Amino acid sequence: MHDGGLNVILKVNGKVACESKAIYGGEAGTTIAPDGTKWETIGSMTKCRDPIPVKRGDKLIAEANYDLVQHPARQNAHGAMSDQMGFL
Repeated sequence: MHDGGLNVILKVNGKVACESKAIYGGEAGTTIAPDGTKWETIGSMTKCRDPIPVKRGDKLIAEANYDLVQHPARQNAHGAMSDQMGFL
């Protein structure tokens, strides 16, 4: 998950089986932006520890949710967004 992310949800047959939430800041998630300001990034994610039973024919959906208002993309030294992600 990239910065701006809130969580990743795994659904099995339409029911939530696991939700992993982004945790911002802390020792692993704090950096300094090009303009010298402190920037909190994703330092870790909560984990789903219980096994998730899956059988043939089950429909799995992985959903990632982002909030770029609450966690705006970082600006690079030229003022453009530096955190970008593509998915096909």
